[in-house]
Amino acid sequence: MTDRERYRPFTGDSETRVRLQTAPLELVLFQLRWPELAYLQSENLTPIAQAFGVTLSEYPLYSSTPEMTFSVGPTGVQQHEVGTVHQWSSIDRKRHVSLGKTFLSIYTQDYPGWPDFAEHLRAVLDLLQANVDIRYVERVGVRYLNRIADPELMGRLGEFVTPQVLGYQSLPTPASADVVLLQNLNQAQFSVGGGILQVRSGVMAPGTTLDPSVAPVSGPSWILDIDAMIEVNAAFDLEEVLAQAGRMSDAAYDFFKFIIKTGFIEQFGTRTPDADSDPA
Repeated sequence: MTDRERYRPFTGDSETRVRLQTAPLELVLFQLRWPELAYLQSENLTPIAQAFGVTLSEYPLYSSTPEMTFSVGPTGVQQHEVGTVHQWSSIDRKRHVSLGKTFLSIYTQDYPGWPDFAEHLRAVLDLLQANVDIRYVERVGVRYLNRIADPELMGRLGEFVTPQVLGYQSLPTPASADVVLLQNLNQAQFSVGGGILQVRSGVMAPGTTLDPSVAPVSGPSWILDIDAMIEVNAAFDLEEVLAQAGRMSDAAYDFFKFIIKTGFIEQFGTRTPDADSDPA
């Protein structure tokens, strides 16, 4: 992964990296999706998942949750249980592997940087290939979820990112102190090199969160959620999956660098011309 040419679709800058020692990064997630496979239906998945889980020595904690889908009908939105999601976690509960009948996800709340994370992906995907026998894949995705909750930093967001990312937060201050922006989510979608880059940013109301894996906070917070994915639709090739994941990580990083200001770097880290880096 370190020998490949890095992908910079927004800035075109492959030299200057941003190293953030105190990045406000809450979650980094990788997901691999495949079509419905006959032998991975609900009645068959549990023993396969158990055999897979035995090999995940770094993830000794186990749990399972129902996998739900939603449909809209004459009586409104209906929930339907379509299977079980099996999840394994590290002892400190900061790293997780989840397996459903059409996906594998690997996420961490203690991100070491892309090179180390990619090597971890390689190890888990190798075990997946050996124990679950996924022969065909549809999609590869990488997601970075940032959150700022410190009230002092919330008041300085204009120093950190471009006004377009702030949305309604960039409006002039209302004349009355009774006017408080409770929630503001901006969403954009870009086509990037055959993949899709989805971005959500804005203020979250107290007690709310964008992802159930990230606990809500008691006060308002600001989020920057960058989700890059690519449709693969090919036989499962471990090296190709890792290459596509690296390409999507690069696209997410490049967008992040595209929209942050110098104030973000000064607050959370330093600029280093020769360091390998990733989205905050």
